[in-house]
Amino acid sequence: MPGPVGSPGPAGISATGKSGTAGLPGAVGPQGAPGIKGHPGIPGAPGQKGERGIGVQGPPGERGPAGPAGATGKPGEPGVGRSGKSGLPGEPGKSGSPGHDGEIGPMGAPGPKGQTGAPGIGIPGKSGENGAPGKPGPAGPKGPQGAAGAPGAPGKGEPGSKGHTGYPGATGPMGPAGPQGARGFPGERGATGDKGEQGPQGIEGKQGYPGATGQPGPRGATGAPGNKGDAGQTGAPGAPGTSGSVGPKGHTGYPGAAGEKGEAGAPGARGPVGPAGPSGLPGLKGHPGIPGSPGPAGLAAKGIPGPQVLVKSPVSAFTVATVTPYPPSGTPIKFDQIVYNAEQHYDPETGLFTCQIPGIYYFSYSMHVNGANALVALYKNGDPIMFTYDEYNKGFVDQMSGSSVLQLNEQDTVYIQIPDDEANGVFAADNVHCSFSGFLIAST
Repeated sequence: MPGPVGSPGPAGISATGKSGTAGLPGAVGPQGAPGIKGHPGIPGAPGQKGERGIGVQGPPGERGPAGPAGATGKPGEPGVGRSGKSGLPGEPGKSGSPGHDGEIGPMGAPGPKGQTGAPGIGIPGKSGENGAPGKPGPAGPKGPQGAAGAPGAPGKGEPGSKGHTGYPGATGPMGPAGPQGARGFPGERGATGDKGEQGPQGIEGKQGYPGATGQPGPRGATGAPGNKGDAGQTGAPGAPGTSGSVGPKGHTGYPGAAGEKGEAGAPGARGPVGPAGPSGLPGLKGHPGIPGSPGPAGLAAKGIPGPQVLVKSPVSAFTVATVTPYPPSGTPIKFDQIVYNAEQHYDPETGLFTCQIPGIYYFSYSMHVNGANALVALYKNGDPIMFTYDEYNKGFVDQMSGSSVLQLNEQDTVYIQIPDDEANGVFAADNVHCSFSGFLIAST
């Protein structure tokens, strides 16, 4: 039989070794990009003047025969010696510090005024919404009370026996409300009613913002180690049994209590040199150098202003209105109130706009409708270009509008007209204007 399972051995002593020494520094990273080139320095001082050369005197000429004593001659020209060797060049001067930035030059003359832009293209606003219905009017006064009926003739009869209590009569009409009585005492609290049915689920609200992270709780106290059990009595040695078969592997024993911290181990051997680290990032740009002394002032001369050429763009525009309701059909509507017509290209007598500047134009119109359906059209040279129709809604004043971009040649005409009498509900008044506008976008 196998012997009993032995008790687990004591836990090993754990000790944290000292960290090894730091490895050698990595290889030097690649050289950073070169800095920005500095300003050119001030030229260095000229080098020292070279030593003066020594000329060699030429040989004396041969002595000629003695001539008669002449007049005293002019003194001879001095001999020309060879120039000495050039001195060694002086050391180059040190680069000067960059100069201060020059002062800001005077402001230049203003440029020529740009061309006037073409007027913007407006879009007619939407019709306003119908107003809210009015509040109900006050109740009318109570009518007079009717006359009382004539009393009947008095009858004389014997009193009959008491009849049965009659059925309650029909509920009479509600009388006029009496004056409000004094406030009564509060009644007793009624019994709690039955719980109502659960209402439909409300719309899911938006997810709330996450709350702030709470403070970490305090660390719990370490529990006290349990008491060591009493050692059992040593039993008598049994007779040696025969070796049994290997039993199954026992369960892992509980870990022993942590031993006391051991002494620090000896430092480990120095590790091998690690591989070279990756190249470092380029270094930061260096600080700017000390400003150099200011350079000599340059020559400044104000330029001659160029010729100013002002190009005036052509203008053609108008806005007109009318307060005349129900204009006649089959003829151009005459908008006789002028808002703008400086170029006189619109004729209020005929209702026609006549093109004087060929180009691309924008036209728009706005009409009110009351009393009948309305149909108007924008015409060019007698041909309808765009129709606008409104079906009248009784009790309201409607509004309709239209617009178009047209290319016109000189003497082309544009106007607004009601095609026929079947739909002529165009309405206008002192404060209800119908209008017609147009302007040149670009000349061609």
